[in-house]
Amino acid sequence: MRDDLPKEGYVVTFQGDEGFNGKFYRLLTTEDFEYVTGQTSGTPEFSTVTTNNNTGFKDIDVLEPSHVPLRCAYVEMGFKDGLNYAFKLKSGVIRYGPDHDLNAAVLNNLKSPFFSPVLSFWLVWDWFPSVQATNTTPFTVTPKVYFRGKKYDIEEVPLQERQRAIQSGKYTLITLGGIKPS
Repeated sequence: MRDDLPKEGYVVTFQGDEGFNGKFYRLLTTEDFEYVTGQTSGTPEFSTVTTNNNTGFKDIDVLEPSHVPLRCAYVEMGFKDGLNYAFKLKSGVIRYGPDHDLNAAVLNNLKSPFFSPVLSFWLVWDWFPSVQATNTTPFTVTPKVYFRGKKYDIEEVPLQERQRAIQSGKYTLITLGGIKPS
């Protein structure tokens, strides 16, 4: 996992969702996590998928940070097999490639290996990813997606502290949605 992630005590602000505009939060405690679809309790199991078929989108809502207490999460994901994956975040909007063409960008184990993920994204409450696997191999396969990351408890900071953070430049800007190299 990245070494440059914000640490406990950091002040952060989020962009990418109008509900967070102008708000600043302090990162409190952190919790590491690891999930494998179909192997970790609470994660969906993908159906076995035959050649040239797909699984349909599966919500990975176990990754959704809670609203009480307030939480956000940094997530890295990797893929185990030779399948191609489409990815949606928040309201079914595809954030990796144009929203009208699922094949514009393909996620797979060559771009982000299973136990060495290189693709990441941030989540807040009411946000969780949906993933669809398409089998282009000549074999019948059960897709597996690996997620790891950090969940942060957060609290909104008072106006005076927010103004100090802005004036001093001592805050971290976190972009919600979108997959980025980690």
